[in-house]
Parts: sequence; structure tokens; C-alpha cells
Amino acid sequence: SLSWARRAGGSGNECAYSVYVDNSGRRFICGAYTSPSLSFGEMTIYNNGGADLFIAAFDPSGDILWLYGAGAEGNEEAYSISGDGSGKVSICGYYTSASISMGGSTLTNAGTGYTDIFTAVFDNQGSVLWASSAGGTLNDEAYGISMNAAGETVITGYFASNSIQFGSQTYTNAAPGY
Repeated sequence: SLSWARRAGGSGNECAYSVYVDNSGRRFICGAYTSPSLSFGEMTIYNNGGADLFIAAFDPSGDILWLYGAGAEGNEEAYSISGDGSGKVSICGYYTSASISMGGSTLTNAGTGYTDIFTAVFDNQGSVLWASSAGGTLNDEAYGISMNAAGETVITGYFASNSIQFGSQTYTNAAPGY
């Protein structure tokens, strides 16, 4: 049976791509929206242009705990969410803006106008613990993320660029263009 349902939306498009439930029954969703604003209960975030990403956290009764949004002039979408079971959550997706800010991190796109990968980790209050990006001069996107109890994350996706760098590791595409 349905425990609860919530609605959010406006004059644009809103899409929730992924959901995660932690050990205490909190629900987390992530996605993207193009409306000028997005509200869940009394919490509202505002669009910065194109599609902006969002993450929303709910208690087991369906009350909103926190809401986070990020974006700039281009499109940013959060495709997947996971957690460590004790309140931290991680997201991944893509962004096309020249740069986006997430918490204290500014992520810079390597190929403006194309997609770059981002990952970010949030604490149980919705604050960004860290964010990072990877990408080259073509489209690179992350579609799935998993986080273990130690807070380690793994992502999956694709890269069309000739090469892509994750930290100090550079990977070369065997057949650039996907």
C-alpha cells in the first residue's frame, strides 16, 4: 500500500531520475527541473538557467528534510543517487554550463557546450561534503552511482572524448565518439 506521495512542479519540466532509501527509512530523490522554481513543502529552490539538478530528502513520514539545487546557464541533471546507509548520499550526472558551484567547489567544464561528468557527496543535513568533475572536449556523462558504508563511491556512464581524467588517472578512449 502507498505510505505517502508528494508532488512538485511548475511551468517547465521536472523529472526525478533516482530514489534511495537509507537504513532509517529516509527517502532521497534526485533529478532535474526547468521551471523557474521547485518547491517541496515549505522549501523552494530557484532555477539558474536551462535544466538545474535537485536533490530532496524526506523523513519516513514524507516530510521534507532538506532540498538542494545547483545549476548555471546550461543544463545540469542528477541521474543517480546512493548512500552509505547512515545519512550521507552521493549523486552523479552531467553538466553543460561553463562551470557550476556545489558547496565550496566550483566545477569547470572541459568542453563548454558539451556534457561533463560530476559527482557530489552530501552530509545528512544536505551540505555538500565534496564535489568533483571529469570530462574532455566531447560529451561525457555518468548514469549510475553506488556508495558503500565506508563512503566510497563508484560511478558508471560513458565518455566520448579522446581521453578523460579522474583525479591523477587518465583514460584513453579506444574509439572516441562513444
